Amino acid sequence: MRVLIHGLCCLLMVASHGRDTINWYEADFPPAHIERGRLAGQGYSDMLLKRHIEPALSGFSHQHTLAPVSRFLHDAGSNPNVCSAQISRTAERERTLLFSQPTLTFLPTGLIVREEDIGHLVGLLDGHGRISLLAYLKQTRSTIGVVSSRAYGPQIDPMLAGAGSRVVPVSASGASINLLRMLVVGGRIDATLGYSFEPVFSSQEHPEITGRLAWLPISEQPDTLTSHIACSRSATGQAVISEVNKLLVQRDSAEQIQGYYEQWLDPASRERIRALRNRGGN
Repeated sequence: MRVLIHGLCCLLMVASHGRDTINWYEADFPPAHIERGRLAGQGYSDMLLKRHIEPALSGFSHQHTLAPVSRFLHDAGSNPNVCSAQISRTAERERTLLFSQPTLTFLPTGLIVREEDIGHLVGLLDGHGRISLLAYLKQTRSTIGVVSSRAYGPQIDPMLAGAGSRVVPVSASGASINLLRMLVVGGRIDATLGYSFEPVFSSQEHPEITGRLAWLPISEQPDTLTSHIACSRSATGQAVISEVNKLLVQRDSAEQIQGYYEQWLDPASRERIRALRNRGGN
């Protein structure tokens, strides 16, 4: 009996060691990936991986590495077994990465302001409730707080660069949350830039933010963007992407994955993303 058990254990070890290991790179950017605290592991990217992707890739072993997107992009060029669950697709990235079909549709960076200031900005909103960031910078004396190391996109970054002292950079750890708290307290900044889920997530740990901030879509931005799973441009990467795409064409799975993201939105943003998805987005 002991011989049989020992033999089975050896077979299982060989099978385990014989499988390719996918190294999932995860950026510490809640609520996509939540690294710590009482909500650790409950981000929308976390749920995507553990409830859908990893079970669909049962022929692989999986490990996780906490790293910024820049490191993933660097390592994917030399390591054939690395993937990331939340990456935007660009022509430049396609040179070294393989991309899945879209995993979810999300709202791009918008303007976050104090709720009580909305009335003063009505004249800058278009018929779809979007604000022109260029008009906001030109027609008001407002200051915008930004995270100094963060890129906000090709449409926004040039406008910020031309705004001079109106832009207040913050570089300390936890800068995104600090900016939201600065907004609530008032005084130094009048707005910041971020995704619509950032005030919602931040209010989990900082109740003073709850109900105090509003997110406005920016008219210079596309209405929606899509996120993808990306892997090294290799045979292993191709195998992973092929299996992932089989999963994503299943409507039930696709709607559940979208729902993980939408649960972090305020009601107005959730209504907006659903309306945009129904008419095809931008």
